[in-house]
Amino acid sequence: MNPGKLRHRVTIQGYDRETDRMGGGKRTYYDKFSCWASIEPKSGDRLYQAMAVKQDLTHTIRIRYREDVSIHDRVKYGNRFFYIESMVPDALKTELVLECSEVVE
Repeated sequence: MNPGKLRHRVTIQGYDRETDRMGGGKRTYYDKFSCWASIEPKSGDRLYQAMAVKQDLTHTIRIRYREDVSIHDRVKYGNRFFYIESMVPDALKTELVLECSEVVE
C-alpha cells in the first residue's frame, strides 16, 4: 500500500434503523470514524426512470484495513455518498478495497 495515494479524507458512516408503528422505518446515519482514502472512479451509467435522469457511478475506494467496516455502511466524502457494494481485504490485512456506487440525481 502506498500511503501517498491516500489523499482524500473520508468518513465511514454506520446506520440505525428507526421503525414506526406501521412496521416501516427509515435509516439514520451516524459517523463511525474518519480516515484517509484513495478514490478511483471506475464507470458510469445514465438511467432514465420515471421521466428523470439518474446517473449511477462506481468507484474503488482504498483505506487502511479496519475490522469495524461493514457492507451496510456508507462512505461520505464532502457532500457525496458512496454505498459499499463489496469489500475485499488484501492478504496481509493492510488494505481494504471497497467497491462502491454513488447515485447522482
